[in-house]
Amino acid sequence: MKRPVLGVTMGDPAGVGPEIIARAAAEPAVRAACRPVVIGAAATMREAVALVGGPQALHAVSRVADCRWAEGTMEVLDLGNVDMATLPRCEVSAAAGRAAYEYIERAVAPSTRRRWPPPASSTPATRRSSPSSAIRATSRCCSWARS
Repeated sequence: MKRPVLGVTMGDPAGVGPEIIARAAAEPAVRAACRPVVIGAAATMREAVALVGGPQALHAVSRVADCRWAEGTMEVLDLGNVDMATLPRCEVSAAAGRAAYEYIERAVAPSTRRRWPPPASSTPATRRSSPSSAIRATSRCCSWARS
């Protein structure tokens, strides 16, 4: 049986989410159960993997269809929306909040169209929706996986 693709939003790039994901993605049980794709910023995940001493190499993609899921590799759907050089660490910022929202928006987008992966035209830079539409879509977030 083919393992399902599991999109994991990175969360606040200035928070602990990236480090937690880096540790979890290295667990053999996770890789045995699914094919994880981190939806976020490759630069942030690269730093997180280095910080926790993770064994994975990063494979940044712009489309989920380009993921390889090779052994020892972490797939990252790179939105490239964070400048790690200027992002304030360990504090609340508008830039980090905006980035985290865009990760959720990108993850939820397929549920509104019932297809995965989302087409490149649905990136947050080219398509905007209101927070309430994203919340409504969240209730259907896994509908594409069942179709």
